[in-house]
Amino acid sequence: GKKNEIKEVADGYEKNFLINKGYAVPANTSNLKKLNTIQYIATNKKTQIITPTLLGEIIYDVVENSIKHLLNPELTASWEKGLTYVAEGSITSEEYMDKLEGFVSRRTQAVMGLNNQGQLIKLFDESAKNYK
Repeated sequence: GKKNEIKEVADGYEKNFLINKGYAVPANTSNLKKLNTIQYIATNKKTQIITPTLLGEIIYDVVENSIKHLLNPELTASWEKGLTYVAEGSITSEEYMDKLEGFVSRRTQAVMGLNNQGQLIKLFDESAKNYK
């Protein structure tokens, strides 16, 4: 995905994994208000146009430069395929979740070893120029 891009995902993946695990929230009025409250986005009261805040951009930069590979459509397609196997009874939901949680755990450990703070600080400083 590109910066500030909204990603469309299959309902099953959205509900059964992203939302269930707390990685995403539905884009409804309540959640948009929360994102405004925690200052990830700002909504122009007059035009109702939603824009990212500096904090929102920083979070984006961290994801883009630390776990971008997790945003790969082929990866999410493979997760959807796994959900299909669960729905068809080819594998159990426990087997699916064990594999998925193992993958997430391994990727989390890899991110923790990146040591990319210097690179991120440069990106944060660049984003900050747009908010002065």
